[in-house]
Amino acid sequence: MVLRLEGSWSLLVGKRFLSLWEEEDGPWDTARVLEWPWKAGKIRAVSHTDISKQDLKICVEFDDEPWEKRRWIEVYSHKMKAFLVEQKLVLAERRSQDNPMSPVQWPAMASIGLA
Repeated sequence: MVLRLEGSWSLLVGKRFLSLWEEEDGPWDTARVLEWPWKAGKIRAVSHTDISKQDLKICVEFDDEPWEKRRWIEVYSHKMKAFLVEQKLVLAERRSQDNPMSPVQWPAMASIGLA
C-alpha cells in the first residue's frame, strides 16, 4: 500500500498509531524493543491531503492522556524515530501455551510505517 497519493489523508484519520521519539542520544537496543518508550493513540486530523509532504503534521490523541490534551505532531521530524499506522487485521502464527509444538492462529494488527 502506497500512502503518498493525494487524498491519502482519509487512510489515516481515525486509525490507531504507535510512535517512538528519540528521548536520549545513543544506540537503541533492538533486543529490548518492548521496553522502548512507545506512545500509542488515535489519529484525529492531518495537515495536508498528500501525506508525503515533509511538513506533515498529525493531530493525535494519546491513550494515556485525556482527549482535551490532543496535539499536533510532526511525523517527519528528526526526533521521530518511528510512526506506525494500523493497516489491517491479520492472523499470525503463534506457539500455543498448552502445546508449544502445535502453532495456533492469533489475531494481530499489521501496520505501515510513515517515519
